[in-house]
Amino acid sequence: MRLVINPIVFRISGETPQVLLTDGGQLPEVPYEPDEHTNAERYVSSYLDTNYRIKAAQVHQAHMATSTWRQEKSQQCGLSFLILTKSRNSKKGQWVNLYDLLPWEDWREGEPGICMSTITPQLSRWQEQEWAQKEQSSRQLECNVLFAQGAHQWLERLAHERYRLLFKAGLLEEAHLAHDICDKKCPMIERADMDSSLLKSQAKRMGQALPKDNRLHIAFALTRLRELLLSTPVLTHLTSSTFTLTRLQKTVEAISGINMHKNNFRRLLHNMDIIEETDEMVSPVRGRPAQLFKFKDDLDRSAPLSGLGHLPRSVA
Repeated sequence: MRLVINPIVFRISGETPQVLLTDGGQLPEVPYEPDEHTNAERYVSSYLDTNYRIKAAQVHQAHMATSTWRQEKSQQCGLSFLILTKSRNSKKGQWVNLYDLLPWEDWREGEPGICMSTITPQLSRWQEQEWAQKEQSSRQLECNVLFAQGAHQWLERLAHERYRLLFKAGLLEEAHLAHDICDKKCPMIERADMDSSLLKSQAKRMGQALPKDNRLHIAFALTRLRELLLSTPVLTHLTSSTFTLTRLQKTVEAISGINMHKNNFRRLLHNMDIIEETDEMVSPVRGRPAQLFKFKDDLDRSAPLSGLGHLPRSVA
């Protein structure tokens, strides 16, 4: 079995979360031989530095799975790592907006249009098919929980479950590719009407499709990142050395895909005691000068780990 590492290199540019793709429009692929490289994290960091001139600030394993739907002669085991970086430029490749790939994950301006126009009505049709009558209640609950329908609140940490649901319902271009390659027997698709011209056209609207399992790996990495945001000081690896409180809030919102309540967010930071004022101010183009802050020098060694714990959402 061939082992390949897909590094999901993640950075924040302004208010935009970005992922690195190759010039060919897919995740980088790093062939990996465990016998030659005993430390996968160190190896993939070195590979990115040498080939892309990207410095990895932190590395986390995100997902490991065997790709079976492509029916390749030699089965390939995919291992993905979430790579956090502050690098502004790369030797090659292209930075793309994460939410161009997973547009249903960005709720900063309310429920995304793609959810209202495509996902919700298509999932309703999928649930109501005759074959699903016995399972309709459980499937309806799954769809409602994952896409915040009815009384359910949006749960940002369920990004990879949402991707899997959309795939098995035939709402992604990758699902149609898998359906064709597997001679209409893809195990990840659950009785979706894959021959429907409407379903095929709707799948083309669901963000930028990528080869193979790339978007699945990215969805897993996003779930991992959002979990880390709550449990570890992951922000220290994505922000500049000094920042305003507004900039820090915008960074959290870019990662989580939801808006924060300004006063509650600042109160949370104060109570956690993880940042401190600097002697510097920054003058915006408009408005009053703003105080610059930095993370405390001993933050990474503090106990318990200094994640945000919870996200103080804004009230719509």
